[in-house]
Amino acid sequence: MSDYKVAFVRDANGGLDEASHNATLAIVGKVFGRVMTAAELESLF
Repeated sequence: MSDYKVAFVRDANGGLDEASHNATLAIVGKVFGRVMTAAELESLF
């Protein structure tokens, strides 16, 4: 597996409804990468 640094921007993505959106954020945060806001991501650059 490659060492990618994944950032999933919580306020720039959506789901079919709030429950599915929150479930996606939970999975991404636990398995794939870091969940952050657009402002948090912007502050890194």
